Amino acid sequence: MSLSQGHHSRALADLDTAIQHHPTMVLAYLQRGNLRHQLGDIPGAVSDWEIAVCNDFSLEDAKQKLANVQQANADAKLSAILAAPLAAKGLRVEVTHSSSQLVIHTHRHLGTGINYYTLPELIREHLVPLHLPDISKFQLIGHLAEAKCPEWKQSYDLYKGQPCPPSNWQAAFSTLVVFPPFGIPAFIQAAQVANFYKRGQYLEALSASKSVKGLCVAGSITLGFLPCYLWAMQLTIL
Repeated sequence: MSLSQGHHSRALADLDTAIQHHPTMVLAYLQRGNLRHQLGDIPGAVSDWEIAVCNDFSLEDAKQKLANVQQANADAKLSAILAAPLAAKGLRVEVTHSSSQLVIHTHRHLGTGINYYTLPELIREHLVPLHLPDISKFQLIGHLAEAKCPEWKQSYDLYKGQPCPPSNWQAAFSTLVVFPPFGIPAFIQAAQVANFYKRGQYLEALSASKSVKGLCVAGSITLGFLPCYLWAMQLTIL
């Protein structure tokens, strides 16, 4: 009743009391999380929703709220990353996610000049090093002052122009020769680098390249410890 009447403080106190007496009351955590979110206490809301989901994973509403908050935080961080470089161009920026692409809204005042043909490269300069998971494209939407319709709207490949990551063939081959258990998967990953890159899967190509190096390093470390392990085994037998 308190919540429906807008008496937030009383409603929050009622929910606190309910949880104190019944610490596993899932709906109380869910409702308190909703109330905290309304009051602007995002960390508190997230904490309550997480407890609710941990106790009842079927709470789709709570899971969706958590996903929305996490997405909003990610969008805010990307907006902050682009804020300074675009502010230097006289632009305000907002970034949102849409499936596998980012939607980047820029806003300029009348009289502020902007070159939309070079702007994508400035955006790539700051986003590519982040290696954003599941993001391969971005849409740039330019707005002018109070105009109702955008003055620019184009989609771009985020990783266009990026060189193919190294396949590390030599390291993979060396590991294959001296320590096949790690060399074989390293060789397979090396073969995937160029294939991923040709298909436009830059992040997958980069991951395969890093995997080759990781497997080679792991193989070298394992090979270095192998004599010590065999020596210890001999001492145990003796």
